[in-house]
Amino acid sequence: MRIGILSYYFGHISGEEQQRHALKNALMKLDHVNSVDIISAERKEKKYRPIDFPGKNNLQLSETNLDSYDLLILFSYWEKLKTRTFVINYIVNLPLTLRDINYLRSHDTIINELPNANMHLSNSKTLVDKLNELGLNAKYSTIFYDENNFYKIDNIAKTDEVVYVGSNLPFKGNRLERYIDILCNYNLSIYGWGWSEKKYMKFYKGILEYADLRLVYNRAKIVFGYTADFQRDYGMVNNRVFEVLACNGTLVTDDIPWITNNLNENCSIYTDTNELINLVENETFSTKCLTNSELIKYNSLTKGIEILKYYDSFH
Repeated sequence: MRIGILSYYFGHISGEEQQRHALKNALMKLDHVNSVDIISAERKEKKYRPIDFPGKNNLQLSETNLDSYDLLILFSYWEKLKTRTFVINYIVNLPLTLRDINYLRSHDTIINELPNANMHLSNSKTLVDKLNELGLNAKYSTIFYDENNFYKIDNIAKTDEVVYVGSNLPFKGNRLERYIDILCNYNLSIYGWGWSEKKYMKFYKGILEYADLRLVYNRAKIVFGYTADFQRDYGMVNNRVFEVLACNGTLVTDDIPWITNNLNENCSIYTDTNELINLVENETFSTKCLTNSELIKYNSLTKGIEILKYYDSFH
């Protein structure tokens, strides 16, 4: 079986690029999978090109015949495709128009903004319900983490008080800076894009290499979790939640219903600035570790098996 994983090329190690690489490695472990290509598409160019992770310096310019694959997995890809290949659209991010949940609720024409696919998977139950309402085949599916990169490191010192890993871009919403301003009073370390403002320079530690994320999560006494406004509206849980928990980290995160219902004993949840301050100052954390059997449910290998089961159900 030959599989292609298609998403946009971002030019840096984004969450999507990390995850499609993890999914490729997971799928390659399955007996009946012969090859998996990571395919990157430029937004303005109708060219499809196989690349290696992280991408930019390894970009291959040879064109790819999409019909040569048995299965195409779209990873936050939003353009119509001309292919006879079976397509599963895995929605873990949203285009700008759909980030307004009121637009989703009031416009049945969203079907025109989705790529043509035999099946849609998403970590948003709200989106899945809407797609089913419109007659599309859609299933709820949690995001996953890369078990080969995120795990507990034994005997490592907890040297960092509070850590935040993530960008500070407009789509994150105004809440993020309000929370970060508070955490700057607690020896915060910030990693990611968009933190050039002078008041954050004392706390800014730069851009992490992918493998270094594991070290940062293991060294941190507290990892601050935050969900972008549009993801909150859709009830999406980001992959960082599972990455931190896989590293046995203490995660303080916002109140997404899925987290509250499924990980309430494993995460410390805040709903506003006062609750965040109380958690950090009093160290009243929920620190029950996920067992290996619980973590397996959210790793990339389990996700690969799940996707192929959906594929097999059509064949």
